[in-house]
Amino acid sequence: MATIAVGAAAAFVLSGCSRADIGGGEVATGNALPAGSSAADFQEALSDMPDTTLTFQSTVSSADSPDAESTLEFIERVNEYSGGKIMLDVTWANGIVPNVVEVDKALADGRIDIGYAWPQYNASEYPANNLLVNLTLLRDPQMVPGYYSIMASLQQEGLQTPEIMEEYTKQGITPLTVMGADGPSIIACTEPVLTLADLAGKQIRAGGVAQSRQIEELGAVPVSMPYTEVYEALQRGILDCSMSAHAIAVIAGHTEVAPFIMHTTAASFVSTPSNLYAGPVFTTLPVVAQQLILESVDIMRGASIESGLSRIATTFADSVADNGGALLAFDPEVDARLAEINEGIVQDAIDSDLLDGASLVQRIEAANVEWLEIGTELGYTEDGPVEEFPEWYIGTDSEPWASMVSEMITQKRFS
Repeated sequence: MATIAVGAAAAFVLSGCSRADIGGGEVATGNALPAGSSAADFQEALSDMPDTTLTFQSTVSSADSPDAESTLEFIERVNEYSGGKIMLDVTWANGIVPNVVEVDKALADGRIDIGYAWPQYNASEYPANNLLVNLTLLRDPQMVPGYYSIMASLQQEGLQTPEIMEEYTKQGITPLTVMGADGPSIIACTEPVLTLADLAGKQIRAGGVAQSRQIEELGAVPVSMPYTEVYEALQRGILDCSMSAHAIAVIAGHTEVAPFIMHTTAASFVSTPSNLYAGPVFTTLPVVAQQLILESVDIMRGASIESGLSRIATTFADSVADNGGALLAFDPEVDARLAEINEGIVQDAIDSDLLDGASLVQRIEAANVEWLEIGTELGYTEDGPVEEFPEWYIGTDSEPWASMVSEMITQKRFS
């Protein structure tokens, strides 16, 4: 809980605007700094701000985990750039609110001030956001360029979709990331599953309605199960496979019991994004403080992509190899069938009465092209087949990408 009072809809706060301008109560006013301003600029702008401590619940197991690196850098940057005015008090491993379905409520009532939540677990309260989750399948299937481009595209277009942002306002929370795609979804199996015939009848854990549809229409049997129970289910043969991001597969130990990792190469599964949100305190902070936190989040997400790709090539691949498995690519017939399934899911989004789905799809597709071109210029290239990823991947520098995303988001939120 923050040491000062907190409020709800900074996603809509523009330079010099008050909450009254967007249909609410009082909110902080002020002008944002130019995107990418220096630490000295932020420190000067925040010199009169009272000391503020925000409670941050992290999903990472501990500060000693390799996954904590980008989180620790985020905390340090916010403190440094604010001149010590903003402290983030971190609780690891969802220590305050372990039930992820309750995180948005805990943010709204002030038990925590910043934390990760998953809109797909509260589909009835976030229908427009779940439509956006489904459109993560528009991700370019390339491991490296696709990872960076979809993250930027979903931020860019989600921010410009009022129906998506208003769902957060109604819940009293502010999205710090509108949609955080956690890399490509893969299927980890106890044995190689490469063809449609191999998939037939397989029991596969799915992370949401759209993933279940993809699995079922590929001929397998989708199973709804908390990921904390998946390890034992795979071990005991209750499940044949589990769909997740690479990070979840290795953190939850799935690669130990299901070390055959199937990737798509011409179509994409729906992702299960973990999004970062703030509770009511956020909108009472000075606009420059809000900007600082948002820019620092962008840098953290870029660093998470950079380190996530590196861990796929090292820790993840090592775990797969140590347990007798392999990185594999589905047969082209699976990709072709998945592409047909995805056309149906996209058409459902286009036909939705929740929002202008046709416009949203077109905008995401155009943004993907734009950010893929930017990624190519930044050196985010696919230099070999996914099966040989550990051999050819040599790393990426996420800082220029994060700077460009920050500039885009600062412009859309504060101009």
